[in-house]
Amino acid sequence: MLKLPHLDDRMYTQIVEEARKRIPTLTDEWTDQNAHDPGITLMELFSWLIEMQQYHLDQITSKHERKYLKLMGMIPQPAQPASVDVFLSGVDRKIFLPQGTKFGARDQIFETLEEQWLLPVEVDKVLVWSKGEGVDYSIANDHVGSTYFAFGDKAEKGNRLYLSFQSELPVNEIVRLSFSLYESYPVSMIRGKHDPVAIPPGRISLFYYGRNNDHGTDWLPVVVEQDQTNHLSYSGSIDVKLPTQMVSRTVHPADDKKRYWLYAQVDQSGYELSPRIDKLEINTVRAQQTETVCHYQNFSSTGQGNQAFLLKHYLHTYGKLDVQVYEEQGWRDWCCIQSASEGAGEENTYELQEVPHNLKQLVFRDDHHRRVPEQGRNNIRVLAYESSNSEAVWLGRSNGLPYQRFELPRKGEGTYLQRIEIQVGFKEIETNEWIWQDWIRVADFDQSGLNDRHYILDPEGKFIQFGNHEQGLIPPKSEERNIRITFLQFGGGERGNIKSGVLDHIIVPTQQAKAVNEHKGKPLKIGGNLEGSLGQVTAINFYDARGGQEAESIEAAKKRLLNRLRQPTRTVTNSDIEALAKRTPGVRVARVKAIPLYVKGLQNYPQEKVAGQVTIVAVPFSEQELPVPSTGFLQTIKQHLEPFRLLTTQLHVISPEYIKVSVYAVLVVDPEVKDTGRVMDTLHTLLNPYDHFGEEGWDFGKAVTKAEMISHISKVSGVVYVQDIWLNGEGGGTVKNSNGDIVIPPHALVYSGQHDITLIGRQEL
Repeated sequence: MLKLPHLDDRMYTQIVEEARKRIPTLTDEWTDQNAHDPGITLMELFSWLIEMQQYHLDQITSKHERKYLKLMGMIPQPAQPASVDVFLSGVDRKIFLPQGTKFGARDQIFETLEEQWLLPVEVDKVLVWSKGEGVDYSIANDHVGSTYFAFGDKAEKGNRLYLSFQSELPVNEIVRLSFSLYESYPVSMIRGKHDPVAIPPGRISLFYYGRNNDHGTDWLPVVVEQDQTNHLSYSGSIDVKLPTQMVSRTVHPADDKKRYWLYAQVDQSGYELSPRIDKLEINTVRAQQTETVCHYQNFSSTGQGNQAFLLKHYLHTYGKLDVQVYEEQGWRDWCCIQSASEGAGEENTYELQEVPHNLKQLVFRDDHHRRVPEQGRNNIRVLAYESSNSEAVWLGRSNGLPYQRFELPRKGEGTYLQRIEIQVGFKEIETNEWIWQDWIRVADFDQSGLNDRHYILDPEGKFIQFGNHEQGLIPPKSEERNIRITFLQFGGGERGNIKSGVLDHIIVPTQQAKAVNEHKGKPLKIGGNLEGSLGQVTAINFYDARGGQEAESIEAAKKRLLNRLRQPTRTVTNSDIEALAKRTPGVRVARVKAIPLYVKGLQNYPQEKVAGQVTIVAVPFSEQELPVPSTGFLQTIKQHLEPFRLLTTQLHVISPEYIKVSVYAVLVVDPEVKDTGRVMDTLHTLLNPYDHFGEEGWDFGKAVTKAEMISHISKVSGVVYVQDIWLNGEGGGTVKNSNGDIVIPPHALVYSGQHDITLIGRQEL
């Protein structure tokens, strides 16, 4: 049954009548409302146009709306998968964890995003050295939510964070330290995937205690391979490598026994927010709420014999494999053999070998007349898919007709298709062998030509559709199945935002896993037992998974489009500059002020101005009373604004000047007022750069006047009136005018000094 459009229920006569009823409310002079009146004629004409317009607008379908959104450069976002850090404990030996390892969270599956080695070491002690003394935070590190400062509350230069281990870390191998920092501040930090890395506010270096080149022992620098935390500016991991062997020793106050130590030291201070650690661990992996059914990986051939490629994905070890080599027309399937003697006489063959740590190795030999893939970039492809879903990756055969549709495999209600890639094959006439070609998924066929290998996916991910040979090539007709999936992944949705502790086990094959490659009907058995390799390893998520979103609706996409259109893309006005500066990735900007035609040090502004100059005053979010931005903070904002800058404008990003203002006042109060507490609270709230909940404080460059102080003090309960008041200001560029008001520079903010308030009871006058 066709879905009828929802037509507007107002008919032409109703529109006319509603308009006629509004005439008396709009004008008293229009008294002739008969049909011969020209105004009534025009009203009927526009009512007729409105009725037609409403009808045609109601015929717009979701397909039309998607086209309109595409014209505006906006495509509804697909469902996004949630991600979470998974901590693995009970590691008793070095274990390789392949990419795609599956974890169970009730009825949901999470997969690791990258490969990682698990090490039989755990963080034993956590010490923080600041202000000349050390404090043991080992217990706090064991409990999520018990945060502690990594380098003290001010992260001053020379402060240290010591980590100890019961056993030594391996030499010349990657060790991943995972830091979960407290980040629930009122001012959030924007962290986009493709945003440039922010310049860190401070810098740290790492050292370990081990053997030096003179065969002695000393604190030696650690080789940092990767730092996702940007010097502990936010949560992430630091990959380190130790050049020499560690040596045990004692470190106060954990001097009960010798341990293996590593420490991080602040080399450059300036953190607006001192790094506060919630959890620090080893053997933590990042997992995403996805389920990969089919996966492929490409390798580059050198063209030489006896090439070997290590296969390190989960499905490589525990799934079915096919190997393809790219030639002139497309991808050609190669055959798997178990030994050199078995493959004698066949050219396109390869071997699969078992290697340590439960991995496989793909080998191409050049003996016994066997071929080796020619030299090329990414011209070797290994397809891997679950053995239980080996038939699901075949979509079917092409009948050679236009607009063919093929239904896709499903994973149950509430599960989204995350990624799909396909191949279409044809048989080579000379050899009668299959040649496979990759086809590209496009949003629609609008830009597709008659030779473009394109296909589209319906919005709900239920089927794919091919073109008509005018817009998009038709797959070649075949009597056998010639359309197959090369990459298939499910996941996404809000259901993936699981709570802490829900992810609680590793999904392992129930029996000895078998990777089966069909070669003339002979199955090749490659052993692999994930359960056996992991031993007693357990998994748990200490934090809630985040980032899972449902597929964006058309209405949500339209709202996002409107929001995007409202966002400035050039620094034309002051508000444009301020809005862009507040969206700087990697920093927390609490307040920002753009001052046009001004540079720091300019006197008598705004009477005197400097052409082509704009000064941006930025205040970072901080737990300190007077937030002082670091050099990295200011440079990060400037580099973010640079692409948006007008060519004729030069931007300067500076820190604010803080002016201390003290108020001396004599107040007449009611008899019940015994102290100055409420008046002091009012002044401290008023004379504040910003409060620590992200709200605005005193305006930049705004003079502190006696009149405004009197106005606010007079509103305090119990204050009858202000008998007398004096103001005093301290700071660069401060001027006290003839009225006794404090005039401050345009880039300055004020804060409370020592106020002196004298109370006089009304009965004493």
